[in-house]
Amino acid sequence: MTTKCSCCQRHELAQKQMLDEVNSLRRLLQMPPFESVCRSFLSTPGSTAPCKSIVTAPSTTALVFMPSRSTLQSMPPEVLDQIACFVSGEDILQLCHAVRYYKYISKAMFNIARHLETDDAPKAADLWPHMDIRPFGDLISKQTHLRALRTFSRILSKHGGAVAVNNLAGMEAMLGYLPVRLDVSVKNGGSLIDTDNFFSKLHDIKRIARKLSFGANYLNQCKIDRATCNMTAKWVAKLPIQVLEFLCHVRIPVQLLLQLHQAPMLESLHVTYLEDCAVVALSKCKLLRRLSIFKVFVGTESPEVLVEKVLDMVRETMIHQLELFLPFAWQKFLPSDLKDLVAALFLQHGWQEKLGLYERGETGEYFVCRKQNISEQ
Repeated sequence: MTTKCSCCQRHELAQKQMLDEVNSLRRLLQMPPFESVCRSFLSTPGSTAPCKSIVTAPSTTALVFMPSRSTLQSMPPEVLDQIACFVSGEDILQLCHAVRYYKYISKAMFNIARHLETDDAPKAADLWPHMDIRPFGDLISKQTHLRALRTFSRILSKHGGAVAVNNLAGMEAMLGYLPVRLDVSVKNGGSLIDTDNFFSKLHDIKRIARKLSFGANYLNQCKIDRATCNMTAKWVAKLPIQVLEFLCHVRIPVQLLLQLHQAPMLESLHVTYLEDCAVVALSKCKLLRRLSIFKVFVGTESPEVLVEKVLDMVRETMIHQLELFLPFAWQKFLPSDLKDLVAALFLQHGWQEKLGLYERGETGEYFVCRKQNISEQ
């Protein structure tokens, strides 16, 4: 019995993941699933009857897909709405021009762009599917601008988009004009009253923090000011936060970590230190599915010991995806050797590497793995 090399195993895994993603989209379109990547995407001309919307070159196996406008136009609105959720900012205007149903998106996008106080006209990717609210900072009193913002916000909410809020001072007055989902970044200390008022309004009008990020300056203020820490801990436990990120290299105050299991909608958690996870009651976070840790592979302990520590922390939890930062220069490992070793260690315990394009920096990259047989949870 021959053993496949790691390259072949990675290739087969990548094909399987691609096939799963394609079939998930085909189910939304009420289409039968593909059985094989090769047979479905790389069929040779003449091997199967080609679809009328596909053009095949006579001397190559590549397929060129030609969109069928009439077929797309005839789909029910529920399906068309789902399609728009998966379209990037670079492609959304092309879709609006190709299919009349989506004209309301491009019209609202044009109206909101007219009122943005920027030197250069914003690109579609600046508005869809996530928009930065900072250019609207001085427009709170102008009702025509706010009506355009509210209209576009409703469209973003309909298609799963969000607005990024980076300055909380005075923003509670504008929250009612924003989408249901918000990306909130709290980087600096600022005013305790402003921060408390913003979180209170966010809670009262039932907005969802799709992502809530805390920076180093704010966490340092939590450490030295008990009132700020108490206020933050209160709202972390009450707000509907889906993704919580601590983007800093300072230790997170214990009082905040002790409240995380009460967050009602917490699905993803990003921390810096492995030791921070030991404080969180991860087994009580019933919706938590994703855990990202920046500093795991540090110090003198072996990869085997560190991987075992991570596995011990998530063993009795509902977490099924781990994201761990792998430094390029650690101990005596070459980057590729460390990644192969970590992948093998997790695979031994039923965690399979998830291939794809993940965050990569000058000092390292993230390793992502998923727990197998997660349907049993």
